[in-house]
Amino acid sequence: MDESQSAQKAKVLGYLDTATWWSLVAMVVAIPLAETPKTICFISALSFWIAKMAVAGDFRIAIPRLGWFLLAWLGATFLSTFNSECGFTGVRDVLTYVPFFLLIVNVVDSERRMMQLFWAVVIGMGIGDVAGLWKTVSDAMRMHTEMGRLQILSLGAAAPYLVMVLSLMMGMAYHVRWGRKEWCLIGLVALFSMAALILTYTRSMWIVMLLVVIIFVALQKSWWPAIAAAVLIAGLGVGLATSSVIQGRTHDLTNLHRDASLVERYEIWGASLRMVQDYPVLGVGAKCFMAHSERYGVPNGQRQAHNQWVNVAAENGLVGLVCFLAWMVYYASFLFRLRRFLSNKLSRTLWLSAIGSVVVVMAHGIVDASFGAELALLFLLIAGCLIRAQDLGTSQQAGGASGIARV
Repeated sequence: MDESQSAQKAKVLGYLDTATWWSLVAMVVAIPLAETPKTICFISALSFWIAKMAVAGDFRIAIPRLGWFLLAWLGATFLSTFNSECGFTGVRDVLTYVPFFLLIVNVVDSERRMMQLFWAVVIGMGIGDVAGLWKTVSDAMRMHTEMGRLQILSLGAAAPYLVMVLSLMMGMAYHVRWGRKEWCLIGLVALFSMAALILTYTRSMWIVMLLVVIIFVALQKSWWPAIAAAVLIAGLGVGLATSSVIQGRTHDLTNLHRDASLVERYEIWGASLRMVQDYPVLGVGAKCFMAHSERYGVPNGQRQAHNQWVNVAAENGLVGLVCFLAWMVYYASFLFRLRRFLSNKLSRTLWLSAIGSVVVVMAHGIVDASFGAELALLFLLIAGCLIRAQDLGTSQQAGGASGIARV
């Protein structure tokens, strides 16, 4: 190949790399905002990435160990569809976030790109917060009623997503230096996100948010994250003084055995376990819970088991539950072991955020099955960036040796 052809090939590879990257950034911004733009950007990023590999003639893909656990979970999801009455509906969700994770660990090659993804998360969340708060407040004013439960555009589970974003921002704030404008933007989005979290009326996530703050304070031996807890408590205090909904939701916490939401969950869990008994190996099928809800007497035709582990067992069977637990346990143990070997400031920052994201999934999983779709994307964005940050730091220390196996 002569020099002109080599230069042309390098130019095409540069264009494809840029197109892949900005498609990925646009997708991250769109995660909480709209399903269609998110899907279009994801398909674009994946297509440009594959085209780049084709032009380069190099189809090797970096797969960290966590990626193999994810692929096993994807395989279990495929298997569960063989018993399913719902087709491949459930596979589509996993087929989005597993390749997304692989995109992150293969395309993110610098701290600059990690920070661009972080700002994409913040901007997307800020737009979503404003849209959700505006709709909630304007609807209440128009109908002359109390504010209803806040929803954020395309987010199916707004509260855990909000807490995960807040944990990401708190983690980044430890080690990243920003100017006044950046701090103002972070503070504003954090304030909007806290207000939105309160108005989701999701009591479990209020508690999880406080738990994340306590963990951050304990790990960093610093009290400044308690500002987030103070804002949340102050907001709930205002809610207790002005909102009968928050008063009722808070009062029910003092009398849990009569709490209607918890009583209903007991019934849902019982019905879900009956599904597991009838379909123990592969479950009723991924995303097929609702199709079986009437047959098993699930109250109010609920779409999920309101417990992450029971929901996986019901939909994906014991095979799926083992695969799902295996990758979650591996990731938790990976984070525990990684603390002693964090190679740079950014990896320490992302490690804290990853701890927060695991707490969100584990704690919220007790009362809801929200892992999937948008929440899974954000979870794996944090995980992928942490792996790449650690790998980049290790490579710099080792003179360029990579910590991720290529296949």
